[in-house]
Amino acid sequence: LVQTKYGGSVPDDSPEKPKILEEAIKSASEALKINGKNVKALYRRALARSALVGGKANEEAQRLLGEAKADLLAAIELDAQNRDARAELKAVQDRLKALKKEELAGERRQFAFGSTLSGLGAKERDVLGDGTVRKRQVSAGDGGLWLNEDWAKLAASVRCVLHATCAMRSFGGAEGADEPCSVAPVTISFVLGDPDMHEGIQTAVKSMSVGEVANFIFAPQRLQSRGSLAQMLPDPKGQVSAWEIKFVKFVTWTDLDRDGRRLQKVQEEGYGRFAEPLAEVSMHWRVFGPDGGMLHSSRYTINLGGEGQGGMKQVEDEDKPAPCYTIGEGCWEPLNTLCRSLRQGGVGELRMKRLPPLPQQDESGDKTAQISMMMMNKMRAGAQDWSHCTVRAELERVVPALAGPEDARWD
Repeated sequence: LVQTKYGGSVPDDSPEKPKILEEAIKSASEALKINGKNVKALYRRALARSALVGGKANEEAQRLLGEAKADLLAAIELDAQNRDARAELKAVQDRLKALKKEELAGERRQFAFGSTLSGLGAKERDVLGDGTVRKRQVSAGDGGLWLNEDWAKLAASVRCVLHATCAMRSFGGAEGADEPCSVAPVTISFVLGDPDMHEGIQTAVKSMSVGEVANFIFAPQRLQSRGSLAQMLPDPKGQVSAWEIKFVKFVTWTDLDRDGRRLQKVQEEGYGRFAEPLAEVSMHWRVFGPDGGMLHSSRYTINLGGEGQGGMKQVEDEDKPAPCYTIGEGCWEPLNTLCRSLRQGGVGELRMKRLPPLPQQDESGDKTAQISMMMMNKMRAGAQDWSHCTVRAELERVVPALAGPEDARWD
């Protein structure tokens, strides 16, 4: 702490400043070897790295700020309420963005004829070095160094879900340009390292920063996944293909089983008691597909005369009362899992590699909800279970189970 504070106060041109800050980084690193979840050590190492940037070349400054950003993200993951870490993270991201713009401006000046950004964007890069994934930047993103390779490890406790918009423009021929593709762009989310998504798409997004748009040419061996996520994208039919991809965002989730099958994110924990077994809860919930489309909602009600099955159409009623459930007693398992981590007023999400079948009946007794369930189960009949779906629950009320005769509610 003393090294970090003192080092940050020393003028940038002082030869002592780098030495003090390097020692601060070493001290924090030693503390993290003892306890990898030491939030203060992560925060102070990030401060030291950020302060060390002064006077460094652009590339070195981006490296230091990228490491500082990784430390701050780890600190926030451990302590979501840490305001200092969040404020410093925003400052680091702003500096990274400014450095990236400075780097791009410097590269533009290197062109002999004063070429513009479009000239820079036309410069092709071989991402893997073997010609199987080639990239041309269309527009720059925020320039942040976001990737943490630990997220893709087999037993990782934290997973990263990537959101990207993918459009195949053409396929066939050496440059993938023989036949145009008229399929609309697809916005999709996938877990980093999931084999259900093409290796090439994952490689492409890993080479980008958030907000960046780029054109890619993929060799056929990079688009060979037959998983459910890959099947949502256009099929290049085993040929070279040209794509435009936009990296929308990345979000970190807690892996409940450390195998990538159940990921959880608590948006708001809520207040009061947790929803324990046999507690009666009132909550609304929705199911979303990997493309962000809503597949089901507890707020659904049936409108007659619609364009749906049998003249019935499902629409959301925002004023519909939240259905009631008993935790551990017939409550749908994804809702049971979420409720164990929420208090009254809490909001959480559970992303599942394979979603279990929806309840055959709605235990709340709501007739329109039961009709909605029947319609959804009929749509699923004969088809594969929904994959890579997210259940979002909003826990409105928790009534604890009766504790016994001594409970005031026993009578």
